Amino acid sequence: MKRTAIAAAVLLACGTANAEDTFQLDLGTTFANSFQSSDGTAALISYGSSFRIGLGYISSQSVKIDGGKDCFDYTIDTGYDGEWCYERPDRKLEVDSYAFLQGTFTHEFREGRTFRPLFTMGLTLQEKQGNILSSNYSFLTAVGFRVDRFSLTWTHLSNAGLEGANWGQDFITMGYRWD
Repeated sequence: MKRTAIAAAVLLACGTANAEDTFQLDLGTTFANSFQSSDGTAALISYGSSFRIGLGYISSQSVKIDGGKDCFDYTIDTGYDGEWCYERPDRKLEVDSYAFLQGTFTHEFREGRTFRPLFTMGLTLQEKQGNILSSNYSFLTAVGFRVDRFSLTWTHLSNAGLEGANWGQDFITMGYRWD
């Protein structure tokens, strides 16, 4: 059964291959957004043209979650003018490494020019990672640009809160394409 699935995947990939299809390797780092910072690395390899299928890997990471400050207006409840504030402590979350399978569609603007902005959207399947990725699937969005065979891309993975709360995963990568 396993051999049949692998053979079907290879036939499907070969059957849809065309002259525009390329391989791409992306390497980079996970990074901070407004709520967290992390120290992981990202690696992806993909194949295709505007539709790409690929495998990705995010290393284990320590995620620092900024505590911040919460304030409450107690005028409403008590009738007195005032505000009560408290500082939330910073927290650290250890996240295991994980791999994911992705299927994406990329649109490159300014086709035929050297500098081309790009937008990517797609789906991923992965192991869930607690609050980082709280389901086995995620939506992928990415923006960046390509110059000839090289690219720089910011990517965000998230299930959009459809299955539990999640912060999502952000990473920035540099890529290289070849035939």
